Amino acid sequence: MHLKGLNLNLLVILDALLTERNTTYAGQRLYLSQSATSGALAQLREFFGDQLLVPSGPKMVLTPLAESLIDPVREIVTKAENLIDKTSAFDPAKSTRRFVLNMSDATAVLLLSKGLPRIRKLAPAIQIEVVSYNERIPEIIEQGEVDFIEVPDILVSQYHPSEPFFEDEYVCIAWSGNRLLKKHLSLEQFRSLGHVTTRFLRRKGHLGEFLLRDSGIEPRYELIVPVFGMMPHAVVRTNMIALTTRKIAEYYAEILPLRIFPSPVKLRPLKQVLQWNRLHEHDEGTQWLRRILIETLNPKTG
Repeated sequence: MHLKGLNLNLLVILDALLTERNTTYAGQRLYLSQSATSGALAQLREFFGDQLLVPSGPKMVLTPLAESLIDPVREIVTKAENLIDKTSAFDPAKSTRRFVLNMSDATAVLLLSKGLPRIRKLAPAIQIEVVSYNERIPEIIEQGEVDFIEVPDILVSQYHPSEPFFEDEYVCIAWSGNRLLKKHLSLEQFRSLGHVTTRFLRRKGHLGEFLLRDSGIEPRYELIVPVFGMMPHAVVRTNMIALTTRKIAEYYAEILPLRIFPSPVKLRPLKQVLQWNRLHEHDEGTQWLRRILIETLNPKTG
């Protein structure tokens, strides 16, 4: 189909180019060669009368016109994908769809270890990709770059549907061989022992600062790691402790020599929400996977 000389298939390529800002990566996303992607870009430049993507050192930057095309092109492509999906019922046993999940490494570990066997059994041919775009939480849900995004309840977008994902409490973990700790972790020990923490929420601070900002307590942060999953490994064979969620603490305590202590500081529970673009609300595949994801972390609801 052509509109004013534009092949609508080129909009799919344009969408990938506007997202990846790189002809090689855009081509890989669509299983096209770099030459084919570059050829499509040339056609798009001719049609729009604009360079769209301009080389700038090792990267490419978008022209003002290209920036203005991001949202409308994404919406057109998403609606077209939804229209195609609706022409046939979603059959997990036969589907070859690709689902993209944006979530923390901690949640991904729990989902993959507990839910992936079930998903593989029910839908052996689907593909799942886990990404983490902490810097662009509002944009990625608006642009439909992912099928689901995990966000704290305080960051939920009011313009897209969502559902409670899971709730968890914060606990402290320590190496089982830490001789400074006996049966309990006191508030004084919590203050004096070195802490391991992780970056949190767009890297404006770290998890410890976020959790304890209203407590008046300032522990000694001896190590800051980039992801949750590194904290349990970091405390082993040291006297350091770390604040993490109970679910992730119990998971790693099965494979690492760890002890779990109640937090001596009262902390607000972690409440995570699963959110998706409103254009995917009635998609059968999205509904199917959403149910499995929520049931995996909330077994009693299954």
